[in-house]
Amino acid sequence: MIINSIKVAWRNLSYNRLFSALNIFGLAMGLTIAILLSLYIIQERSFDAIPNQDRTFRYLAHVSFDGTKSTWSGVPNQVGPTVQEHIPEVELSARTVLNDFGENANFGIGETTVTFIAIICGLILAMPLFNSLSGKTLMYELLSLRY
Repeated sequence: MIINSIKVAWRNLSYNRLFSALNIFGLAMGLTIAILLSLYIIQERSFDAIPNQDRTFRYLAHVSFDGTKSTWSGVPNQVGPTVQEHIPEVELSARTVLNDFGENANFGIGETTVTFIAIICGLILAMPLFNSLSGKTLMYELLSLRY
């Protein structure tokens, strides 16, 4: 039975050579693109994955001056402790400080700003370095480094 199917398929391929070649080429290209696209998506989704990222949020300030609306990543220092005190769902809160180096800075990948984070951010983002050491020990070890 399978031999008959192979014979019929071979006859159809040899009878319509151009159509068969276009069809096989199109199927091969479509399959190749689908596989490469899925591999790219899998790789992009696995890069820099943060544990518990569905439970990690960032405060933003939406402000407007003279009719111009903008969004700032910086909020007053008291926002974190106040939110943590009044909203029971907030487990931890950390402070970040943005440092803009300006046009003269030379970064490798085009970054022009650096954000300094509090030691508690390591616990929030579940970084292994921060989880293995207590905050006090880590700060003493970082301060003891000589450059």
